[in-house]
Amino acid sequence: MRKSANIWIICLLGGFYYAQAQDLGKIDFPTSGSEAAQAHFIEGSLLLHSFEFEDAREAYQKAQKVAPGFAMAYWGEAMTHFHPLWDHHDQEKGKAALNKLGENTEARLAKAPTEKEKDWVKAVEILYAEGESNTQIQAYSDFMGILNSKYPDDHEFASFYAISLLSTSFQGRDSYKYMRAASIVEEVYANNPLHPGALHYLIHSYDDPIHAPLGMRAAIRYAEVAPDAAHALHMPSHIFIAMGIWDRVVGMNEQSSSAADRRRARKNLGVDSRGFHSLHWLQYGYLQQGRQEKALELLNNMQKDYQESRSRRAAYHLAVMRAGYLIETQDWEHAANTIQIDKSKLPKKALAVDRFVRGLAYMKQGKLLSTQKLQEQLEAMAPMAQHQDMFDVGGGKTTCCSPNYSTKDDDDPGTIHAIHVMNMQLQAIMRYESGRKEEAVELMKKASDMEGNMDFMFGPPIIAKPSFELLGEMLLETGKFTAAAAAFETALKRAPGRTQSLKGLEKAYTQAGEAEKASVVQQLLEKNLAQADAATQESLKGR
Repeated sequence: MRKSANIWIICLLGGFYYAQAQDLGKIDFPTSGSEAAQAHFIEGSLLLHSFEFEDAREAYQKAQKVAPGFAMAYWGEAMTHFHPLWDHHDQEKGKAALNKLGENTEARLAKAPTEKEKDWVKAVEILYAEGESNTQIQAYSDFMGILNSKYPDDHEFASFYAISLLSTSFQGRDSYKYMRAASIVEEVYANNPLHPGALHYLIHSYDDPIHAPLGMRAAIRYAEVAPDAAHALHMPSHIFIAMGIWDRVVGMNEQSSSAADRRRARKNLGVDSRGFHSLHWLQYGYLQQGRQEKALELLNNMQKDYQESRSRRAAYHLAVMRAGYLIETQDWEHAANTIQIDKSKLPKKALAVDRFVRGLAYMKQGKLLSTQKLQEQLEAMAPMAQHQDMFDVGGGKTTCCSPNYSTKDDDDPGTIHAIHVMNMQLQAIMRYESGRKEEAVELMKKASDMEGNMDFMFGPPIIAKPSFELLGEMLLETGKFTAAAAAFETALKRAPGRTQSLKGLEKAYTQAGEAEKASVVQQLLEKNLAQADAATQESLKGR
């Protein structure tokens, strides 16, 4: 049953649990605010936990109108300009929000009537102090750790401390920090299973193929707890995609994109408010299921949205969705190759993906010179000689995609690493197709080792054709069936359930005389493709 349209309040254990017209979860976050201001504040905080930053900001601003001196409402607005896992920290806007409360730190602290509220304000002051962004974020997280110890029974300090830990994983996925964050919000969840932040941050903490099974409970519960937050409907697919559970990947992103469209209609927003991120993941899920017609429909719609918007965000998604469609269908002559995208609006990583996939398509069409030109452009994006020291590290931060898709991460180690891998892949493909197969295989082994040194990637792979999968296909075609099987097995450890890797592994096992293993893989493949469209099912008959 849906909640009533009025916010209702129940006193419990000296605090307040709130629910509202929207189903966003429940938190215990008492403040000194009036009942009316507190209602808006709680709504904003629930939305903040689900990364619905714009709507959270509106709720906090409503609280400010009700109670202009309510310090925590300004804390909340400032926090909406810090997107901890999207590498987006708008210091100017965050400071502007705080300046509405008072002209300096002392004046703002004077507006906070309790010690706990003063501590919240001190924390956000650190986040928007003068200095370099990562330094501020680290100092903020350190202070949140102190406050978490000071208030050990406060779920909000615990939750915000946990997500701050993830935000300080600047040089790649720091497993210690991720598991530390998980341990903190596991305890929050145990005490309040309706806490949206606990569920959200658990998913991020467990978002890789190794830890994903630990996130299954949170993935299933989050969408149930906060069904009116589009991001909460998308987030479970982080766990499902890391486990290759394609029906759930598809189901969650269908719901998330629909929720974003409802919000867009309700608020009369432009096309850029569509759930492009969810639609990208949905397309990837369709492709793993062999539902190529549905995937193409999404690509065509994305092209229309891009033509209407022409934004960086739309350009990014059109580029990666086109790449995904071509890689997964291997329809190299498809009209998608002719889609025009303003390359100046693409961040470096998306531009590299676009050049790699178009180069691969040209190679398959026999247009060697066109492929060579794109390969040279790809290599020029990240000259190897300038980055020899980066191959001993795992790459840059990988958490969740920002809807802004700025060029801020263009020189991030993970971006440079991925570009080098794709450049080597394209060189290997050119050599393979020109008959230099052994040389191509050796180069692909190097590319695979390089990719294997990167952090696990979440979601649709930014290296559009996983290296171990491509290596396996080359080894399979050259008759090295046992080595091919090993490559596909490694590919599936990094991206469980990928259909192309399963197809390759089944063929490798069959050719190597491993009939029993091939049968097991065939069953997994058939499960993936149980919902495949008619064209894909027909192609499977001749497999």
